Amino acid sequence: MRPLGSRLFWIPVALLFIWATLGVSVAQDHPHQHGATTPDHADSGVEMMDADKIRVLLSAHCSFPTREELVAISADAPALLMEIFNDPNALPSVRMRALDALGYFNTPETESFLVYLLENHGQLETRHLHHAITAYGKVAGERSIPAVRGFLEHADVQVRMTVIDALRSFAGQPGRELLQQRLAVEPNRVVKERLELGVR
Repeated sequence: MRPLGSRLFWIPVALLFIWATLGVSVAQDHPHQHGATTPDHADSGVEMMDADKIRVLLSAHCSFPTREELVAISADAPALLMEIFNDPNALPSVRMRALDALGYFNTPETESFLVYLLENHGQLETRHLHHAITAYGKVAGERSIPAVRGFLEHADVQVRMTVIDALRSFAGQPGRELLQQRLAVEPNRVVKERLELGVR
């Protein structure tokens, strides 16, 4: 016969098991109490669900989503990317990647959004400015020149380098001609070397 203390030990264990079993049963019978999405609220959750899927793709450390992957999640991917960038609670890396991904979408809405950021760059963190310049270069090509040329005189050397790369990569011959003009007056040696690469 087991000692009384041993039998008493198993009593609370058994009670805990019974309580846990009843808790699972209640949760299954009453999904509203545990945040389950019901048909009445499905429509209101679709956009947020798509935005969260895109956030997951943008959070990957070893890969970057393709345009096809983003559109497969939502035909409104550009709008969701803008929403993610405008979310101050989003991770800084996710916000920057949202700007990068906007470079896939050559739409009037995307162009307007990126131009607005560039025109109001004083309200942007510098790291976001870099990504906005590059994304707009991808979207607008030669048409990006009026909005980005002023940044060739930006006080931050790294911003000037970003503009040089964007003009060289996306603005064609007009972009290279602008870089040639800047080469004649650029005071920084390192930036001059990047300009020389850009006009080749």
